[in-house]
Amino acid sequence: MKFINTFIATTLWLSSLTLAYSSSNLIQVSDKDFKQVVIESEKFTFVDFYADWCRHCKKLAPTIEELADLFKNYPQVQIAKINGDADGKKMGRKYVYQGYPTLLFFHGSKEPVEFNGSRDLESLSNFIQQLSGIRLSSTSAEEKEEVDTVPVVENKLVKITPETFNDTVSSYPYAVVSVGATWCRYCQELKPNLDILANTVFGRDSSKLLIGYLEIDEHENEQISGRYGVETLPTLLFFKDGNLDNPLVYKGDRKFVSLVEQLNKFTNLSRDSEGNLTPNAGVLPEISQLIKANTDPDSILSIFDKLDTLVVEEETKGYYDKILYSILKHEGGFLQVELNRINDILTKEVAKLDSVTIDSLNKRSNILRSLL
Repeated sequence: MKFINTFIATTLWLSSLTLAYSSSNLIQVSDKDFKQVVIESEKFTFVDFYADWCRHCKKLAPTIEELADLFKNYPQVQIAKINGDADGKKMGRKYVYQGYPTLLFFHGSKEPVEFNGSRDLESLSNFIQQLSGIRLSSTSAEEKEEVDTVPVVENKLVKITPETFNDTVSSYPYAVVSVGATWCRYCQELKPNLDILANTVFGRDSSKLLIGYLEIDEHENEQISGRYGVETLPTLLFFKDGNLDNPLVYKGDRKFVSLVEQLNKFTNLSRDSEGNLTPNAGVLPEISQLIKANTDPDSILSIFDKLDTLVVEEETKGYYDKILYSILKHEGGFLQVELNRINDILTKEVAKLDSVTIDSLNKRSNILRSLL
């Protein structure tokens, strides 16, 4: 009797699970129906390529479900997922180069656009809205009020106090802090340059680089100046990877152009004075030279090994992987075709793209140019 009750309970649970799954707005596709659902439907389709063993995929899954629910009343947009390690292996081999999860935006037979931003609901939604031209309507008064009250321009130059110093600085991969005083003429002359660096030059990198200032005369606590042996004002401290113990004390020229150059060297962010990426952004010169000089399979495999030893951005490494795979598959003309595709997007679609995607496409364009 106990077994029967357990069996019935399990059956009911599985039935409810099936019902819940079938009512999902997220579409599960496979190799068999991918072309029909994603390409031939002519809908704006955002596809999550995942694998069962992928920890990041499992973490992302609830957000993808929420994303599908967000667009449920917009029939022109569909959110889909495909298991690249099961019944979606063929499509996985075709579209996945950097690993799982891979997130691609499709529209008909056009080349898909890869999402490389933060994998939160708002960023994913904004990406789809920008590429599709479809805008989600606000559903609550709170959202409307927030839109009205949030200032259009966010000041990314951060004012730091002795009390907030540790938590603020340690939370960024890179941080530059100017220690100064309100009475210090040179400190006040430096501040406009810091403002431009934070808001314009490195404005797109505010999640990676903190630019801040601390004015010691506003606080009785002299802990920071004593801690770092500050003797002259202003003193610029460069911190890396949240390490608060051994900052680089910058003693060079404080002119704007010099600061841009030094911050680029310190962070490898490759920005020009207007905040655009420089032509070498994303390019690995040694790898590009090896690819140009060697196209036989054995040499390409050795370049894969060399690439794996480099400590660089995963996005950059992944795109070089994609190029190497295309060479191994003897895809003639891939580099020029890909460059033309990216340039076409940057020329015609740039107004629809967020800054993260624009940077990603420009880096890819730079890499391709280094190989042609």
